[in-house]
Amino acid sequence: MLKDLILLLFPKSCNACYELLIPNENEICTNCRNELPVISIKSLTNLKLNVLFKEGIVITNFSSLFYFEKHSEVQELLHNLKYRNHLHIGELIGNWHAAVLLKTEDFQTIDLVIPIPIHKKRLRQRGYNQVALYAQTIAQKLNADYRDDILTKTTHKKSQVSLNRKERFNNILNSLTLNKPDDLKEKHILILDDIITTGATMRACVSCLKNKAGKISIASIALVPNESL
Repeated sequence: MLKDLILLLFPKSCNACYELLIPNENEICTNCRNELPVISIKSLTNLKLNVLFKEGIVITNFSSLFYFEKHSEVQELLHNLKYRNHLHIGELIGNWHAAVLLKTEDFQTIDLVIPIPIHKKRLRQRGYNQVALYAQTIAQKLNADYRDDILTKTTHKKSQVSLNRKERFNNILNSLTLNKPDDLKEKHILILDDIITTGATMRACVSCLKNKAGKISIASIALVPNESL
């Protein structure tokens, strides 16, 4: 009764299109769930090949749930998650993405899930790592351990817009610190981010972990299709 009254006074809207949610809808309306640009398994296979053979990056598997475009519902979802404190989006998308991952044999063998780290200064400003709940949810569904202490960002870097591809990669790589490398031995690691754009952040994280882990896979909520990797 009280819950119904609260919803009547403070109705919730979809985090993608801002239409009012109806009863039994959670965070994202049914229409957006059906219309969001989910990446097909066939497309992921082609993207995986690009990752495997480009610039010496060697991973076991790769997955992104959505294609990203500016001024789209996916952008609104990510902005609400990253900047507007709508943390439960991470849980919902984590459950959605985990169901997709579990259809692929490689992702059924994940031992550790590691979120892309953010610097403690940025963490204080925002109050949370937007990838954390998404990663924790996926770890739970994959029956894997969640570890946010393996990779840390020890240097706070300013905007990288003016940097070229190689400079951006080196800039990010130099800001990362690998902790407890022995915990990675013979483990299949899944690194998670909210969005992959140029791929520099993900490549830097893989470079930090390579030769320490048994296998490395990567995944993200969204992917910018023309620029990534």
